[in-house]
Amino acid sequence: METLLQATVQEAVPQIKNSQIRPDKYTLLVEEIYQAHNKPQRYKGTIASMLWMFFSKMSKKRNSWKRGTFRMLLLHLHSEGCYTILRKIEYVEVLSNMSSFGNRLVRDINDWKKETHEAEKQLQSLIEFCFAKYSTPEFLVSSFYGGSKKYMLWYVQLGKGSSVKELSGMEIELTSRMAHEFKRTPKGYSVPQALRRAQAIGYGANKVIAETIAWSSLSRMYGNEVFWNTVVHFFAKHEQVPLDKMGEVLDYLSFSIRENQMYSMKGRALNALIRQSDQWHRRMYMQRNAENYVAWKSSKIKSLNYKITRNDVVVHYKTVELLNSQELYEEGYDMCHCVAPM
Repeated sequence: METLLQATVQEAVPQIKNSQIRPDKYTLLVEEIYQAHNKPQRYKGTIASMLWMFFSKMSKKRNSWKRGTFRMLLLHLHSEGCYTILRKIEYVEVLSNMSSFGNRLVRDINDWKKETHEAEKQLQSLIEFCFAKYSTPEFLVSSFYGGSKKYMLWYVQLGKGSSVKELSGMEIELTSRMAHEFKRTPKGYSVPQALRRAQAIGYGANKVIAETIAWSSLSRMYGNEVFWNTVVHFFAKHEQVPLDKMGEVLDYLSFSIRENQMYSMKGRALNALIRQSDQWHRRMYMQRNAENYVAWKSSKIKSLNYKITRNDVVVHYKTVELLNSQELYEEGYDMCHCVAPM
């Protein structure tokens, strides 16, 4: 059976407990690095350097359970033949992240069994097995692929039976309905997107506008939650707002609240807000244009200029060559495309 380091070496159990079982090279490598006094190491593209790098970030004195959990995960996944996980640094990083919560396991790692050949499904199953005693949102599994330990902790807390409202460091004040919708978030959303989606639905948004809010820059705007909460509430009242137009308005609102801390959504109307946003964006175009004005010579290509009659309607075709950056900005803005440099 093929192993991780050598195709001709037989598969071995994860821990050296039985003297009749000869450990293979991967098991010995993990044990060697685990026992060593690790200094900071860089990943050099090899399995060995990857293991040295991750173990070097785990103290042998402080939180030793993290280092022990990482060792146990590596060895057990090897014994289960999960070689794809153990070869790829992005997957081993998930194991490292899991190890940070090795003192909160709800089951023994060595009892987990591989039931699929797909690496990501193996990891999802392993995360659920280790931390989820109770039903946990599937989308939240992806937090172990990221860098936010807080969101990983949320998965662990929910897996042990905590409510959404009890989660540590929650950025948003959620109603009971919002908390319920957060747990029902479909797979594929990030945690910030899930929070905005739940918040929008809690304010009565339909599915379309809730998804638009979730995928907008609102999911990246925190730090003045009192204000951004009113923005979510404002958009949730509307049937539909195109994502690009919502993005433009959010840029305008972000500028407005920075310039005036008393700026409020009270009494705002969507159409008026869009007009104000359009005017602000045009001013920004003009300002950038004034700062970076560039002109160029004509190409001398003859302009197109002719008329045709179609269904008794005269259609006039004409081309105009743009000869400076101001004209380019104006054309890009009017045509709603990205030709003009930002």
